[in-house]
Amino acid sequence: MRRASKADRADLPLPPGPGGRRLRHLITHFTTYPEFTRKMYREYGDVVLYRMTWLGKCCLLFDPALIRAVLDTEERELIRQQLSVDLARFPHGGMNTRYGEEHNERAAIVRSAFSADRMHSYTGRIADRVRERVDSWRDGQPVDVLQEMLRLCVGVFLDLLVGEDMDPDVDVGMDLRRALKVEYIVEQLPFLRRFRRLPLPFVERLDRTFEAVDDLIYRAIERSERPSYTGRDLVSHVVRTRREMDGGGPYPSNEEIRDEIVLVLLSAGPAAQLLTCGIEHLAREPAVCNRLAAEADEVLNGRPVRGSDVDRLPYARATVAEVLRLSSTAWVVWKRAAEDLVVDGYLIPRGTIVHPCFGVVHQRPEYYEHGEEFRPERWLDEPRPDAGSGPPPYHPFSYGFRECPGGGFASVTGAFLLAEIARQWELERVSRRRRRPFALRPLGGPMRVRGSFRLRPRARDAASYTG
Repeated sequence: MRRASKADRADLPLPPGPGGRRLRHLITHFTTYPEFTRKMYREYGDVVLYRMTWLGKCCLLFDPALIRAVLDTEERELIRQQLSVDLARFPHGGMNTRYGEEHNERAAIVRSAFSADRMHSYTGRIADRVRERVDSWRDGQPVDVLQEMLRLCVGVFLDLLVGEDMDPDVDVGMDLRRALKVEYIVEQLPFLRRFRRLPLPFVERLDRTFEAVDDLIYRAIERSERPSYTGRDLVSHVVRTRREMDGGGPYPSNEEIRDEIVLVLLSAGPAAQLLTCGIEHLAREPAVCNRLAAEADEVLNGRPVRGSDVDRLPYARATVAEVLRLSSTAWVVWKRAAEDLVVDGYLIPRGTIVHPCFGVVHQRPEYYEHGEEFRPERWLDEPRPDAGSGPPPYHPFSYGFRECPGGGFASVTGAFLLAEIARQWELERVSRRRRRPFALRPLGGPMRVRGSFRLRPRARDAASYTG
């Protein structure tokens, strides 16, 4: 990918794609987007251009090499992150609102805080959070799976961000997610901003929520500033890094640390969406449930899951990998061309929304045999497919500059969750109606679970599983 020259603008064609039907494309974009992207790839190939109403031109990319080239080339002046969170209440933003060296410095600190050795140090706490949620279910009483997974992931992320010794309240994190949604809507609709200055009940609730979050984070910062404190949470890691840099670096003020922590906590939402999809797969795949239960019986032997089991649940981890392949919330990535670009011999006009589409790549038959089928065994029993240039493309947490640094924690949490569910419960669907699991967020960003999803857990009869 490169910036288009004057000659390129005159000579190069636009990518192929469907003409007209802008309103129809807009509706499809936000209702049946995965099916739409698969159709575009089948009909037009690796690079597809289509138009919508107020969103203008959109370009889908389905070739792994092209996708990596675009994501490796991100620059504010060339192709920039689209629809990042930018709120007046959090003026310093976070690593995902920055570009160039500013982004790289922050991302390096966050990634080092989420390294593999740190992940292993937190497996015990993650297992505790999983048991807490699964143990709260009652035989025959339906559960709202998405809400359960949100509470689980918010709890895990709070532990990782501020430390379990702060005894973070999950309700504070849940309230923060709702408050940030309101703040984002207010920021997008200027006429609503005047209401923020009025003593209205919803404004007072928002203020109380943000005050509680500020109190939690600033107490964690104050604790971490003690030289004797050796915690491994993100706040303490950032504070130690700042101390080592004599008060400099990308986080010179406590307010900047606060803003980063708040925005990283938003990643709990996509993680919860993924776990919800994983549980939905279990509810309609009895063979997978049987094999998970057999593994749980062998490894756990009737006891609850523990942090030390992280490397002893290969089938649970393979099941999570398969869920990530088929149901990644990073089905597409949102970028915007800041200049006219040349991609694979096509002209991509300035202002075009560019969608690298991992969702379709993860199902292409040259990389994954029977790619649309849910088969965790492909990660264990079958040789990994090879398209002639190394392992198949697999980027469930995006790629390059913007790859999610906490993906490993989501995978571990998912493996513990599936094992603990398989140990205790059989899952019965409340509704037999087949549902499309994913839709695109109305304002862009990660894919999300469509509506509520309820299951009825039934106490497991171990004798019914034969492995």
